[in-house]
Amino acid sequence: MDGRDFKLSSELLGHTADVRSIAVNEKDIIVSGSRDKTVKVWVPDENSPNYVNSYSLSQHSSYVSSVTFMQKNENGYQQIISGGNDNTIRVYNEDIADSLVLKGHSGAVCCLASGPTTNTLLSGSWDSTGRFWTLSNDGTYTCIELKGHSAAVWAVAALLGGEGLLVTGSADKTIIVWSSKGDRMATLEGHTDCVRGLAPLPERTLLSCANDATIRYWDATGQCKKIYDGHNHYIYSIAVHYDLGVFATAGEGGQVRVWKIDPSTDYTSYSDELNLPAQSAWAVAFLSNGDLVTGSSDSAVRIFSREPARQASEEAQSIFHMQVQSHQEAASQHLGGVKVTDLPGPEALMIPGRSEGQTRLIREINGIVCYQWDKGQWTKVGDVMGAVGDNSEPTGTKKLYDGKEYDFVFSVDVEDGAPALKLPYNKGEDPWIVAQNFIHRNNLPQAYLEQVANFIITNSSDASEMQRNTSYSDPFTGGSRYVPGTGTASNVPQNVGAPDPFTGSSAYTTQPTTRTPSSTSVHPASSNTYIPFDSYVTFDHANRDVILEKLREFNRTIIHSSKRETDETLINAVRMTESTPNPDPTSLEALRRLLAWPMEARFPALDITRLAIRTGAICNALIPADSLVWLDLVACLDLNHAIPANRVMALRIVSNCLSHTEGRALLKASGALDASVLCAGSLSAGGVALQMAVATFLLNAAVTARACAEEKLLMELCAASTNAMIWIIDPEAMFRLLLSLGTLAASGQQPATLLKSNQHLKEKCSKISSGIGYTNEKVIKCAQELTALLW
Repeated sequence: MDGRDFKLSSELLGHTADVRSIAVNEKDIIVSGSRDKTVKVWVPDENSPNYVNSYSLSQHSSYVSSVTFMQKNENGYQQIISGGNDNTIRVYNEDIADSLVLKGHSGAVCCLASGPTTNTLLSGSWDSTGRFWTLSNDGTYTCIELKGHSAAVWAVAALLGGEGLLVTGSADKTIIVWSSKGDRMATLEGHTDCVRGLAPLPERTLLSCANDATIRYWDATGQCKKIYDGHNHYIYSIAVHYDLGVFATAGEGGQVRVWKIDPSTDYTSYSDELNLPAQSAWAVAFLSNGDLVTGSSDSAVRIFSREPARQASEEAQSIFHMQVQSHQEAASQHLGGVKVTDLPGPEALMIPGRSEGQTRLIREINGIVCYQWDKGQWTKVGDVMGAVGDNSEPTGTKKLYDGKEYDFVFSVDVEDGAPALKLPYNKGEDPWIVAQNFIHRNNLPQAYLEQVANFIITNSSDASEMQRNTSYSDPFTGGSRYVPGTGTASNVPQNVGAPDPFTGSSAYTTQPTTRTPSSTSVHPASSNTYIPFDSYVTFDHANRDVILEKLREFNRTIIHSSKRETDETLINAVRMTESTPNPDPTSLEALRRLLAWPMEARFPALDITRLAIRTGAICNALIPADSLVWLDLVACLDLNHAIPANRVMALRIVSNCLSHTEGRALLKASGALDASVLCAGSLSAGGVALQMAVATFLLNAAVTARACAEEKLLMELCAASTNAMIWIIDPEAMFRLLLSLGTLAASGQQPATLLKSNQHLKEKCSKISSGIGYTNEKVIKCAQELTALLW
């Protein structure tokens, strides 16, 4: 060991959920698989030591749990493989346009590995089997089932040594060695908890890691020759760098460690322990130069290096260490005002429960676990990632989750072997609303509602009102905060929007601000403070320098250099963000070119468009009624296929278009207005950015419909707005939604009658009017005005 430790080199941001798996090929191309259902391919940046997202694959219909590369084929190409919770394996061809789907597993495919020979592949699944696949050049394949485990197969590998031996590791705590024909050759026993990772070494030796927080070194005879201790929690992943003679492990608590392989020495540490600002370090891999790649529960892929030349700046290092420290401090606090050490241990589970449904918190070696008495036995409900819930504790000791502070953050196991789902909760929130949004967010059965709500009620103390100034994070990356309802007297408060979902904390933001038209209302004045509303709200804020940098980043990822835009074109396009009455032809053409980029790279161009079309002349010039851009905007609103970031931006564009006569005419002629109403009325869940985009659009559309007395549009907006009341919870978004409903209610007898007949709307307004769930005075007052108007 030369005394150097791994330090942050770069962060690859773009996933929107846990990064569960990492793979690296011989060319140091990185592939990551995530619970956001995508596989992302990262390639080295030609102009810097960093990586850029070359492209994303989104063919799985559920979480991506595993990724790997095949061995080189006869053309020297290594195919990308991914496995998902949709029970399928996808093999991506060189053109990436299509993939071969391997079917056979009846459970989620949670691990993959390249086979011992070209065109072979290993997989493991929650269905308790491993499978050995052989692929043919004509697209057909054969499969040998490796059946012998009694629980999920969480790790697979091909032993090194030329004999074609295969290995599987399971939640049944055993490792089985198989022949390439599927014959069971040996069983390795020793781990005391689920085996999570396998790493083959030369001469048929093997490393394994497990939930028992140990790594074991197995020789060619199947004997355990060394146990490596050092982790405090579950170990999820293991990777080897053969040339350096080291291996790395990653696990719960955000721990990553690097070890010397040599089993003959007691001195096994190769570098100081690395800590990530995340609850779980799910995956680890090596680049050829010895740098480490990690994937974690905070949606990030990170690279760490021991070489100073490849390490990030001192400022970036400092920010990273602050994030780690903040995460660790939040994770070490009390649980609901009770010392963790005062909670009973597993021995308390020997005492029967007093009644059906009783819950009990148990202190286990890896944290606090909640159990429920069910049908005569204690059943694990989930891990409790707790925070303070006691007034005697300082507010700074709350649990930080996804960029927001909570009184409680529970990890709920909804399916054996599946990743735990995070359930955050603040005292004073309506448990039923929190439970409903948890169900929507994770696509769970509606039948879970009562169980989840009762779980929250049972395991958290109630408070009479919601805390003020609650911080909300970006729904895509959790990279920044938004504090609603503070420090403004405007009837539509200003609000900091969400960061770019592709880059997180380094991204630019779009900020909705109020802009009141100079024209006066055509309707008589009301004695109400807020409703009806007669102004338009626009999204005006931008960081032009960061938009340009994002365009440059995406431009570098274009594979064919002939299709890349010049830097002058990018600069000209960004000039469209400046408020000017007359559009510049060069800048217009530049932005049109960028609006033809692939959807996954179109976010910054849409953001420029959002700013450019605030004036009617530019709106007409940039996207006339017959422009194909309108079709693309409608596609961005599609609920089944659209990229979430593009959907948010499309709604912001439509909202800004509604603020002037030219834009309103174009929206109607192109069909984008109808598509936006349909989108807003069909959504059932989303983060703060989407909630704000939907609520602002519905408000501007309501102002438009009332001014024009368009009965059909008024009725459609009534339906869309009442549907949005079911899932929108952010105070600022709720305020705008109430403004929309009040404006619609004041637009005529028919919309008022329709709204009045909606029982859910009546009950929701009654609760808000009484201060239940919301403490923001504007929200409460607006609900009171709407209630008085309708009931």
